[in-house]
Amino acid sequence: DGDVRGSFHTLIDPRTGRASERWREGPFALAAGFDGSTAWSRDRSGTTLVHDADHAKRVAVTDAWLERRGWCSPQQVATTPPIERSRGGRRFDVVVATPHGGVPVELWFDHATHLPDHAVTRRNENDLVVRYDDWRTVDGVVLPFVRTTTDPQDADTETVTLRTVNVGRPPAAAVAFAPPPTVRDVVMARNARSTTVPIRFEGRKILVDVMLNGRGPFPFVLDTGGHFIVTPATLRKLGAHAAGNEAAISELRIGGATIRNNVAHVVPYSFGRLERGPRPPKAGWLGLELFARFAAVIDPRTKTLTLTLPQWFTPPRIGTRSTLSFDEDAPLVPCRIDGFPGPCMIDTGNAGSTIVEGYWIRRSGRAPHFAGGLDAGDGVRLRRARIELGSLWLPHEIVAAFPQAVSGSESTTVEAAILSESIHERFVTTIDFRHRAMWLAPVAPASTIFNRTGLTFRKRRDGDLDVPFVYARSPGATAGIRAGDRVTAIDGRPASELSAADALEANLAAVGTIRSYRVVRGNEPPRVVRVRLAELLP
Repeated sequence: DGDVRGSFHTLIDPRTGRASERWREGPFALAAGFDGSTAWSRDRSGTTLVHDADHAKRVAVTDAWLERRGWCSPQQVATTPPIERSRGGRRFDVVVATPHGGVPVELWFDHATHLPDHAVTRRNENDLVVRYDDWRTVDGVVLPFVRTTTDPQDADTETVTLRTVNVGRPPAAAVAFAPPPTVRDVVMARNARSTTVPIRFEGRKILVDVMLNGRGPFPFVLDTGGHFIVTPATLRKLGAHAAGNEAAISELRIGGATIRNNVAHVVPYSFGRLERGPRPPKAGWLGLELFARFAAVIDPRTKTLTLTLPQWFTPPRIGTRSTLSFDEDAPLVPCRIDGFPGPCMIDTGNAGSTIVEGYWIRRSGRAPHFAGGLDAGDGVRLRRARIELGSLWLPHEIVAAFPQAVSGSESTTVEAAILSESIHERFVTTIDFRHRAMWLAPVAPASTIFNRTGLTFRKRRDGDLDVPFVYARSPGATAGIRAGDRVTAIDGRPASELSAADALEANLAAVGTIRSYRVVRGNEPPRVVRVRLAELLP
């Protein structure tokens, strides 16, 4: 998404692998490091994250082992026998090394020089390839002056070329490798400690109005599992421009809280992901950058969001507490699914059912159990499961068992599940990223309702609704509606007045309710189909 250049400075302790890197890309300042026990990063928005989940700590151990050239010593590392491979006319000796307490790393050594050519490590959802070039000796230390880091799944490449290297004693102060705090860029109206604003629940999304650069309001999705994102259309309304795939936003205001000089990712989402029927489309997403600056309370009873400066936050007196940790940018809590443990991601941006990840299903031996679920297409199976978050039990939760993907969030080898927004419609959710805690206090029945027609919908630009999938033996299928049909009205209301989320909400009415759909199939004349709602997933 663009060629961005800048300067880079790094401090490395080759004895311990402690590191601190700071670089500037165009107008953006970034940093990352390892303080001897935990890795951390600071992104373009000035948001600092400490990666303290168990898997993230193991990744940090391996990264530190690479920084201190652990391959030169056989101590505290397990390795596979070298395998000779050829690529691009060159010969390599390939070994897989697992440092004590770390994750495996695949190392490709140049057969002639015996120096590493590149290393491949598995992160949460992707492989990371680090290529080393231009090795030089500085004061008896052999160093690569060019390092290229590639994320093959995201097709993202970063190259660092060193101009000068100084070898000396590392600083004694641990602060040299410690994470910097998130930038202080929040201004509260009238020096208030918190602000409370209305929210809306639409199609299992939590929407909040936001002012950007003095314009708006714009409807934004509240997404604990995501980032600050604006659409290209929103950027055009602001008269702003992107640098690569990011844009500087001078002012973001929610109620009485203003964040100055933030940075947004610019993502051209599809029409179907943004549409809200006749209402203005979604303008963007609010994620990690917001929650790193405030403790947040999402209250479905009052339909409000309260943002409190962390130094003034008081933990709630009621609710079940879970400890938060981070693997890359994913907020995780310990959980159990049908009694089997694993980390679960907190994701208010997940509008579907709670996702159970394919790798965890295999590891827990639950594949036969989930294979018997309701077929949702593309290898996804739906069924009820028991989810435990500490002492909180959700005994009859709808979960979607996904097969493991090659890339993307469903390729994870870390997370057991991605908890959906539907949980936050039934609980007052208090999230405090800075103090690593989440509280859930119930306000609605624990069980959720599944689609009672079996019909799914996708909004068309002409206002009608496509039916991309119909559950087998569902009321909709029995009534004769098929995938590929087009719906022009529901219960006499034109589809142009509805969003896809509105149409899906109609699927959740009481058992026995009759819904009428005006259906068009190909060039056939329209017909009205009556569907009696029934349980598909009791």
